Amino acid sequence: MKIIILLIALFFATNILAQIDPLVHDKTATVIQSSWLESIKTNKGIYKNGEPFKGDFFLVNKKIESLSRFENGFRTGDQYSLIKHEDSSSNCEVILYQNGKAFEGSELKYENDYYQLHEYEKGQLKKIIVDANNPYAIPEAVIRFKENGFTTNIYDHEKNKQILNNKLTYSNKKKTNGSVTFFDNEKPAGKLLFRNNKITDLNFEFEIKDAEVNIALNKEGSLITVIKEPYLVYKYFPIFEFPTPLGHLDFINLPRHLLILDGNGSLYLDDDMKEAISDFEIKNGNFHSGEIIDYKTDMNTYSYMKYEEGKEIELKEGLSKEALIKHLEIRQ
Repeated sequence: MKIIILLIALFFATNILAQIDPLVHDKTATVIQSSWLESIKTNKGIYKNGEPFKGDFFLVNKKIESLSRFENGFRTGDQYSLIKHEDSSSNCEVILYQNGKAFEGSELKYENDYYQLHEYEKGQLKKIIVDANNPYAIPEAVIRFKENGFTTNIYDHEKNKQILNNKLTYSNKKKTNGSVTFFDNEKPAGKLLFRNNKITDLNFEFEIKDAEVNIALNKEGSLITVIKEPYLVYKYFPIFEFPTPLGHLDFINLPRHLLILDGNGSLYLDDDMKEAISDFEIKNGNFHSGEIIDYKTDMNTYSYMKYEEGKEIELKEGLSKEALIKHLEIRQ
């Protein structure tokens, strides 16, 4: 078995790989063999309705190369996969399929711009290693599955270790209802509830430097973000639709991800947020229009910026609170 795996890895890594035409329908497609496969003679794969149906197939995408066997349209037996590049030391993953389902071993995938190494034991998904560049280095995230949910750890570069990011617990056998507890910098950061794979409630509270952040759902199901900085409060309405159904990767760093969404907001000088001093719009991750106020703690002064169509058209710095208020009154 080890010799076969080594040969397959060498075969992939040297890119001696013939691609079956994906447009073949109900015809036998012949794969040109490399020298080490000559003893097996001709390897055939039969397509049906444009999909692999019977035989052995070399399947290639931008990132992953795989060798799979199909019977009656279902994967069966050992399947091989590895990262597509010229490094002959690349790991070749092997997984056993039974009745069309992954049963034992590990399988490489590339989805949502991430490499994902899925590990199975006796038909159960046990772990997913996630990384944008190399799942065999220090991974960005590791998802570990249990009977009633999963936990996700992410790599903290400053602390040089994996830390807990979220913990999901299902509350029904269909795994469509449950809750997710989130952590930020190893501290509890709030909870999310879902029913029938749709988010029904959400409340996050965490800190970023000197700012206190709260993200919640209102009665209409829209997000509201409140960021309290020293002497300034942002109230923000992000534009975001949660995916349905929810995937394993959707929860990674979700609280912080919600901070960089497009939307509209207002600025306040007081915690009571009774009267906004300015309004703004964020588009494509940047200030697009409106007025932005910034407070510089080290100088105990405010800055005023005005944007139109993504361009800063006015800037005033070094303002006291009184000078800022006067300028805001004048510009009206």
